[in-house]
Order: sequence, then C-alpha cells, then structure tokens
Amino acid sequence: MSGSKNASLPIIAASLFMDKVTLSNVPRIGDVLTFLEIIKSLNV
Repeated sequence: MSGSKNASLPIIAASLFMDKVTLSNVPRIGDVLTFLEIIKSLNV
C-alpha cells in the first residue's frame, strides 16, 4: 500500500474477501485504527 490515507480503508475492506493478505505501509491514523478495532470485535 502506498501509505495513502484515502486508499487505506477500501483496501483493508477488500482484503476481508481474501484468504490471506499481508498489508504493509498502512498509515496509523484514527480512521484506520478504528476500522481495525471494528473488524477485530466482529471476529473477522
């Protein structure tokens, strides 16, 4: 991932449909961290 905050959420969402994905260079911003917490709470 290019580190773009605008591309991060759609790429993370799309990765949920893949068997195994490793994302790197994901920006540590509030929106991304919140989205990851939601995903974890849903056991996805």
